[in-house]
Amino acid sequence: MEYLKFRTTTPACSENAPASCPNNVTPQDYQMLSKGTGMQADPDRHGPEGGIVIVMALGMIVLLLAGILWALWPSAQRSGYDPGCSILRYVASADDFSGPLPGYCASACTLYMLRGWVRPETSLVFHLPSVDHEYWRGLMASHYPPAIAAWFLSLSPNSPAMEMTGAEAVRLGAAAC
Repeated sequence: MEYLKFRTTTPACSENAPASCPNNVTPQDYQMLSKGTGMQADPDRHGPEGGIVIVMALGMIVLLLAGILWALWPSAQRSGYDPGCSILRYVASADDFSGPLPGYCASACTLYMLRGWVRPETSLVFHLPSVDHEYWRGLMASHYPPAIAAWFLSLSPNSPAMEMTGAEAVRLGAAAC
């Protein structure tokens, strides 16, 4: 198999090569390079610029399609994201809250359930307080509709976080949007 050796220096072109040949590569060398590949080598085109442009264009198309798919995905229709945080902060502001719960409502955000409305596609994530004590469980449960409060109070101490859809919450007594 023949290999084309490119030189890192630029010596003067050989007598048989045209003066415009870079690195003493002749048109015959380009033909040898493309032999058996089914592609034509272009002696006037040096470097991977054409390939980079194609890869960049394909990457942009993929990103555009990913954005369109994300926008059309049902979970993207949820409005808002609230991962919760301090129980006391949410309890303090729960009486002032009115309106729909965010599309993703986790942890202390669920304390707004008695004052807000729930969409069927809302994702509610419940977990026990980090300091699992009867007081904190009771405080949280007091902000839930009775059926959800009873379920929450029945969770075992090592229960993992659990997700409930808005449709399930409405069926268990939350106000529907």
